[in-house]
Amino acid sequence: MGAKAIWREDLITGLLASLLDAGLFLDGWNHINLQNGALGSFFTIWHALLYAGFNATALWVVTRNPHLYHRGGKPAPYLHPILGIPLRYPLAIGGLALAGIGLFGDLAWHTVFGEEAGVARVIAPFHLLLFAG
Repeated sequence: MGAKAIWREDLITGLLASLLDAGLFLDGWNHINLQNGALGSFFTIWHALLYAGFNATALWVVTRNPHLYHRGGKPAPYLHPILGIPLRYPLAIGGLALAGIGLFGDLAWHTVFGEEAGVARVIAPFHLLLFAG
């Protein structure tokens, strides 16, 4: 893979991550300014933008690591070894793992304790893990 192809991948990754960040910002803005801090519906354009950005970024980042799903051949030299695993975007893969743990933890948390109110929605343990991811 040439330098131009790697640069193009990095550009696409950056644009998709920007879509994710814009969705997160706009969803937070929606909750604060349009819903007066209320939880509101899950099915909003703000959530759609957030989850479209997350899923597109996740799909793109994972598919940049063909050795994770394809056997054979030596990994490309632009992959960075983390814990012995060569990865194209190691921080993004780690972020996806954190977000996955946060997602399922949040589901269990809400099942047991219900929905948070006020600032507790922001500082709930699994929400912080989701933000970190």
